[in-house]
Amino acid sequence: MLSTSQLKLSGTACHHITETPASFKSEITSRQLEDARESGCLHIKNCDMEFLPHLPEEITAITIENCNKLTGLTGLPVNIKSLSVINCENLKVSELPPTVRELHIELNNSSFVHTVPEGVEHLKLGHCQVSGVPDSVRSLELTGRAAETLTGVPSGLCSLSIRDYNPEYQVRIDNFISPSLQTLSLTGCSNIVLPEKLPKGMVSATIYTEQKTTWNIVAEGFPEEMDLDLQNVQLSPDVIKEKNITFQGYAMEAALHFRLGDIVYGLSEPRGKVVNTIKLVNDFSKKDILIQNTLTSAVWDYKSPRKYKKDALIKRALSESDRGINFKQYLKNHSQYNVTMADLSVCNRDKLWAKTSKAGLEFQLLVRNKMVHFCADGLVDTLKNIANKGDAYGQSITASELRWIYRNQDNEQIMKNIKFYLRGKEVPAEKILGMPEWKDYHPKRSGLISEYSK
Repeated sequence: MLSTSQLKLSGTACHHITETPASFKSEITSRQLEDARESGCLHIKNCDMEFLPHLPEEITAITIENCNKLTGLTGLPVNIKSLSVINCENLKVSELPPTVRELHIELNNSSFVHTVPEGVEHLKLGHCQVSGVPDSVRSLELTGRAAETLTGVPSGLCSLSIRDYNPEYQVRIDNFISPSLQTLSLTGCSNIVLPEKLPKGMVSATIYTEQKTTWNIVAEGFPEEMDLDLQNVQLSPDVIKEKNITFQGYAMEAALHFRLGDIVYGLSEPRGKVVNTIKLVNDFSKKDILIQNTLTSAVWDYKSPRKYKKDALIKRALSESDRGINFKQYLKNHSQYNVTMADLSVCNRDKLWAKTSKAGLEFQLLVRNKMVHFCADGLVDTLKNIANKGDAYGQSITASELRWIYRNQDNEQIMKNIKFYLRGKEVPAEKILGMPEWKDYHPKRSGLISEYSK
């Protein structure tokens, strides 16, 4: 089985690429050929040549770009391994040397049907037609109409990427899913029916669709332990439960635990990944409250710090408008967290947001008696700074949220409504709140929740 690093069209490594200047029109100079002989790479661009000169056998990688008078490729080095042909509208690709292993053809206005020789392992086609894909190809990238005329792929294909393919009517791509496929990428596509069965050896799939799409695949058709990266694609929770699927390397436990009315806390990046896993199994909209930022932004704006938003605006912003209006009222009545009454000479933007975030925790856990899913990624490694409020990590909004939870860990209602996660997998609260670094934390005061300091 090929590793994923071997499946990509990486091209021959060239630290120095010899390129003909844009003003050069008729031939390649001897100096350029000498440089190319030394580096092994040649980039011919914006030339009026009608044919290639005989090129030195030391050159193994060639890119030919915007050479519209070129009609053939005789003259290629006998040892060439990598060839890219880009926007040469009168060139027909055929009869290439048998040494070519990487081939990139991107010809937007070409009327020719090009021929890919046996022996090519990494094939990249952009907006052009080929007579077929040889059995030797292991990695295939298709852009635009390049996918239209192909009827199938080799049984040994390991990596498939289709980009910017938007047919007028729905099409199936089952004939592109080889039994050896390991990685699949579909990006910028629409009107594609996602496959209902995947090979058992698949390890990852990246699918970004233009419109919301439901992936109608059952657990029996899904491989074990696949890693997914999906946008606008909804997947059945049953598949996730049975197949131990990950999302961008994150476990899916938070997604399976989350219920409407819950909320997710944590640093922006890991929280975002967990939220994406939640969206993967739920049909949520932008008006649904998944994170505290959505709730706070609906009721208050830092640009107008002395007033809360009107109820009519809150109703337009949130699907759970009553939740937003109640949170606004909670902030108004809170002696510590009423941001409209804060001393702006002392409280900067982050301090005001920290107040609303801690108010959000209190509101969610004690008033609503609902669940908080807390992503601890990026926090456990900096816990010493969080405990002593050192550097940027210790002063961050998320650090103040975690300190709030630590101070209140003896409150039974709070702790029964919090789940902690690392890389999307639930961990015991003790793993976060029982770490020895907390010995450096000394709260300014203790007592009732509303009396705690930041």
